[in-house]
Amino acid sequence: MLQAQNNQQASLVAAFAGPDNYRVANTVFNSVNQTLAALSLPGSFIQPGDRVVLKPNWIKEHDERFPGPNQWEHVITHPAVIEAVVRWAAIRLQADGSITICDAPQTDSSFARIRDGVENQTPG
Repeated sequence: MLQAQNNQQASLVAAFAGPDNYRVANTVFNSVNQTLAALSLPGSFIQPGDRVVLKPNWIKEHDERFPGPNQWEHVITHPAVIEAVVRWAAIRLQADGSITICDAPQTDSSFARIRDGVENQTPG
């Protein structure tokens, strides 16, 4: 865990402009990598032998303020971003460790609809 003054947990933020879509996975990976590099995380943040858990935001299949189809990209982490973070973490694990992706949708959500919406928008 990163620590700030007075033994408080540090807050880190990095933001960059990038493409307005997720069509090119390598572009997404480069954007994620640039953003994570800007955080200046310590080398020990992820190291070989670690167990890494990624918790994307897959809570609700749509934004209730904007009902209708294709209203998910701003409320659900796109699979291309998840893949980029997995690749980033895997490089640091050096084939020694594990990565688990987990989330728990709200009780009034449909994971099947979350998955279907994302799959329909993911090149493959």
